[in-house]
Amino acid sequence: VGDDSLLYVVDRGTPGAADGKLSIVDPAAKSEIVVINGLGESPGAAAFHPSGRLLISSLTEGILEVYTPTRSLTLGPGNGVKPGGHGVSGVAVDLRGRVYAVDQGACAAAGTVHVLSAPPDYHEFQTVTVGVCPATAAVAATP
Repeated sequence: VGDDSLLYVVDRGTPGAADGKLSIVDPAAKSEIVVINGLGESPGAAAFHPSGRLLISSLTEGILEVYTPTRSLTLGPGNGVKPGGHGVSGVAVDLRGRVYAVDQGACAAAGTVHVLSAPPDYHEFQTVTVGVCPATAAVAATP
């Protein structure tokens, strides 16, 4: 759920068809109000960034972006951010706006979490080796 109280739903699409999309749903009106096509092959987990961007993971394209105030795709297939040159299986954002991009690698050895600066730069601060074939990440805020 975004700051606008709308629900953002990633649709992975049909395998092999590269037809992933984002549906924006108004839960109060019980209706889909916007569909953003063009997310490519099987987009995955998403996380909101305080800058107004919805960051969407993609194993093939890296980090995709939708700018929620204008409901526009700002980083689509072919332009995604690929930390270490790889796609990502999941994204998370901390309270300082840093982005954590999960790189599962070939799922035969340890994966990597790339710690990145806030968009649009995505400068890599560090990498952390994690278990085999990581799926996604979450950040918890401690009061």
